[in-house]
Amino acid sequence: MKTVLLPALLMFFSGTLAPAAIVFDNLSEPAASSVLVKGTGGFISTAIEHGFEFTVGGGDHYLDEVTISVGAHFGSLPLTVELYSSPTGPDSAVFLTQLIGPSQPINQLASYAPASALLLSDGETYFVRLWVNGSASSYAIVQTNASVTGDFSLGNNFLRNAGFAWGSGNSSGGPHLRIGATAVPEPCAMLLGSFGLLILFRRRR
Repeated sequence: MKTVLLPALLMFFSGTLAPAAIVFDNLSEPAASSVLVKGTGGFISTAIEHGFEFTVGGGDHYLDEVTISVGAHFGSLPLTVELYSSPTGPDSAVFLTQLIGPSQPINQLASYAPASALLLSDGETYFVRLWVNGSASSYAIVQTNASVTGDFSLGNNFLRNAGFAWGSGNSSGGPHLRIGATAVPEPCAMLLGSFGLLILFRRRR
């Protein structure tokens, strides 16, 4: 019985669980500029937030991580990275979760992931918000001019000063970033796997 069951289970799960994949990546493109994210106070007294949108393609996915290129960092407060559902733009976006990663990245690729499984729906647009909750710590978020195609597409980037409405971001480019996600298997693939498993059990009996 074991000699039949083990291959059957392997066939079933390999047919229904897709591996994690890079669904958007422009990190190999040259950096063009950076955009400031900071808390209140300091030489520039107002807080500055940065954000960008992306749209899911290629079916539903579970988000694995968002990797952002971060340049210089000053101060002691963490960079906060949050994910929102954004069907009509960042001003009306709905908070989903904080993404967990290095609290004070500096001159590095910083990866941020949801604390638990988070489903991204095909065709839906999401918004990533970067901000500093407190005084004048600041981060430089690296940007690139490159246009990259993939399963996911990068949308507009935005800036917000002192908590007012979001405005268009740095015109010189969008964020230097990579998005990793795991595709949700199609229902037909799951049904075929289940059907094959049932046939093997019936033959064994």
